[in-house]
Amino acid sequence: MNLIRLCNLAELTATGAKSCQLTSDGAVRELFVVRKGAEVFAYENRCPHTGGPLDWMPDEFLDEDGELIVCATHAAQFRIHDGGCIAGPCAGARLTPIPVAVAEDAVFLNEGDSF
Repeated sequence: MNLIRLCNLAELTATGAKSCQLTSDGAVRELFVVRKGAEVFAYENRCPHTGGPLDWMPDEFLDEDGELIVCATHAAQFRIHDGGCIAGPCAGARLTPIPVAVAEDAVFLNEGDSF
Protein backbone atom coordinates (compact mmCIF):
# COMPACT_ATOMS: atom_id res chain seq x y z
CA MET A 1 0.00 0.00 0.00
CA ASN A 2 1.43 3.37 -1.04
CA LEU A 3 0.31 6.26 1.18
CA ILE A 4 0.42 9.88 0.07
CA ARG A 5 0.93 12.44 2.85
CA LEU A 6 -1.63 15.24 2.49
CA CYS A 7 -0.76 17.34 5.53
CA ASN A 8 0.33 17.22 9.15
CA LEU A 9 -2.38 17.32 11.82
CA ALA A 10 -0.72 20.44 13.24
CA GLU A 11 -1.55 22.28 9.99
CA LEU A 12 -5.26 21.88 10.74
CA THR A 13 -5.28 23.87 13.98
CA ALA A 14 -5.17 27.45 12.68
CA THR A 15 -8.14 27.36 10.31
CA GLY A 16 -9.43 23.85 10.90
CA ALA A 17 -8.90 22.98 7.23
CA LYS A 18 -6.13 22.66 4.66
CA SER A 19 -6.32 22.54 0.88
CA CYS A 20 -4.24 19.98 -1.02
CA GLN A 21 -3.54 19.13 -4.65
CA LEU A 22 -3.05 15.67 -6.08
CA THR A 23 -1.83 14.89 -9.56
CA SER A 24 -3.00 11.60 -11.01
CA ASP A 25 -2.65 10.57 -14.65
CA GLY A 26 -1.78 14.17 -15.54
CA ALA A 27 -4.94 15.57 -13.96
CA VAL A 28 -4.76 17.86 -10.94
CA ARG A 29 -7.39 17.26 -8.30
CA GLU A 30 -8.16 19.81 -5.63
CA LEU A 31 -9.24 18.59 -2.22
CA PHE A 32 -9.25 19.74 1.37
CA VAL A 33 -8.82 18.13 4.74
CA VAL A 34 -10.87 19.31 7.71
CA ARG A 35 -10.53 18.44 11.37
CA LYS A 36 -13.39 18.29 13.83
CA GLY A 37 -12.15 17.37 17.29
CA ALA A 38 -10.24 14.09 17.00
CA GLU A 39 -11.77 13.22 13.61
CA VAL A 40 -10.41 14.13 10.19
CA PHE A 41 -12.38 14.27 6.96
CA ALA A 42 -11.42 15.06 3.37
CA TYR A 43 -13.51 16.22 0.43
CA GLU A 44 -13.05 17.28 -3.15
CA ASN A 45 -12.77 21.07 -3.24
CA ARG A 46 -15.74 21.45 -5.56
CA CYS A 47 -19.19 22.80 -4.83
CA PRO A 48 -21.94 20.42 -6.01
CA HIS A 49 -23.96 23.44 -7.18
CA THR A 50 -21.45 25.48 -9.21
CA GLY A 51 -18.50 23.13 -9.58
CA GLY A 52 -16.25 25.91 -8.29
CA PRO A 53 -13.91 25.78 -5.30
CA LEU A 54 -15.36 26.15 -1.80
CA ASP A 55 -12.65 28.17 -0.07
CA TRP A 56 -12.95 31.95 -0.01
CA MET A 57 -9.26 32.39 0.87
CA PRO A 58 -6.48 29.79 0.99
CA ASP A 59 -7.38 27.14 3.58
CA GLU A 60 -10.54 29.03 4.66
CA PHE A 61 -13.44 26.59 4.36
CA LEU A 62 -15.30 26.90 7.66
CA ASP A 63 -17.78 29.32 9.15
CA GLU A 64 -16.71 31.63 12.00
CA ASP A 65 -17.63 29.01 14.61
CA GLY A 66 -15.74 26.21 12.83
CA GLU A 67 -18.93 24.14 12.75
CA LEU A 68 -19.80 24.08 9.03
CA ILE A 69 -18.06 24.08 5.66
CA VAL A 70 -19.25 27.12 3.69
CA CYS A 71 -19.10 27.68 -0.08
CA ALA A 72 -17.48 31.03 -0.92
CA THR A 73 -19.62 31.47 -4.04
CA HIS A 74 -23.13 31.28 -2.59
CA ALA A 75 -22.74 30.50 1.12
CA ALA A 76 -24.15 26.97 0.94
CA GLN A 77 -23.48 25.21 4.24
CA PHE A 78 -22.22 21.63 4.57
CA ARG A 79 -21.85 19.38 7.62
CA ILE A 80 -18.25 18.49 8.37
CA HIS A 81 -18.85 14.83 9.29
CA ASP A 82 -20.62 13.76 6.07
CA GLY A 83 -20.44 16.69 3.60
CA GLY A 84 -24.22 16.97 3.43
CA CYS A 85 -25.56 20.38 2.37
CA ILE A 86 -28.02 21.73 4.92
CA ALA A 87 -28.61 25.23 3.48
CA GLY A 88 -28.26 27.01 0.17
CA PRO A 89 -29.13 26.29 -3.46
CA CYS A 90 -27.71 22.76 -3.33
CA ALA A 91 -29.52 21.68 -0.12
CA GLY A 92 -29.66 17.90 0.02
CA ALA A 93 -26.56 17.45 -2.16
CA ARG A 94 -23.24 16.22 -0.77
CA LEU A 95 -19.58 17.01 -1.14
CA THR A 96 -17.50 14.22 -2.65
CA PRO A 97 -15.70 12.43 0.21
CA ILE A 98 -12.06 11.37 -0.03
CA PRO A 99 -11.01 8.39 2.14
CA VAL A 100 -8.11 9.34 4.41
CA ALA A 101 -6.30 7.85 7.36
CA VAL A 102 -4.39 9.44 10.23
CA ALA A 103 -1.04 8.01 11.26
CA GLU A 104 2.12 9.45 12.82
CA ASP A 105 0.45 12.87 13.33
CA ALA A 106 -0.28 13.24 9.61
CA VAL A 107 -3.18 12.71 7.20
CA PHE A 108 -2.69 10.22 4.38
CA LEU A 109 -4.50 9.13 1.24
CA ASN A 110 -4.04 5.58 -0.01
CA GLU A 111 -2.71 5.97 -3.57
CA GLY A 112 -4.99 3.11 -4.67
CA ASP A 113 -8.14 4.95 -3.58
CA SER A 114 -9.76 6.71 -6.49
CA PHE A 115 -11.96 9.77 -6.47
